[in-house]
Amino acid sequence: MKYDFTTLLNRQGHDALALDVLPIKDVEVDPNFSRIPMWVADMNYPVFENIQRHMINRINEPHFGYFEMPEDYYKAIQFWQKETHGIDVEKEAIGYENGVLGILSSALQAFTSSGEAILVQSPCYIGFIHTLNNLGRKIIDSPLIKENNWSLDYED
Repeated sequence: MKYDFTTLLNRQGHDALALDVLPIKDVEVDPNFSRIPMWVADMNYPVFENIQRHMINRINEPHFGYFEMPEDYYKAIQFWQKETHGIDVEKEAIGYENGVLGILSSALQAFTSSGEAILVQSPCYIGFIHTLNNLGRKIIDSPLIKENNWSLDYED
């Protein structure tokens, strides 16, 4: 499976939240700055052609609605867990979530309590910050260090 990670799409003005919206009020980007959005998960590469073809095929079906996850979904997860970790996972222990923020919210509610402190390294996806705030978690910020690359501030 070969993929081109070098060709960048011109996303500005084409439903690209990362390029067309600034999440901070009254902030303007220096025109000489090459904007690299670090606040939203938005791709600047074309989608893999297999994914696009399957999406087009599904869109061409004249019906939409709610659905149950197919058995293959559960079997794939069970197979991966067995092969990767050597464990058997019951189907009833497998859930479904259609987005990273829903997963984050579920994990936070399962493993933390309102008011509890959560360590975040900034810059951070704004959706994570909103989720933490909406669930009443206390954010402890440990900013990343920008030198040649971003790195953790272990002393902090």
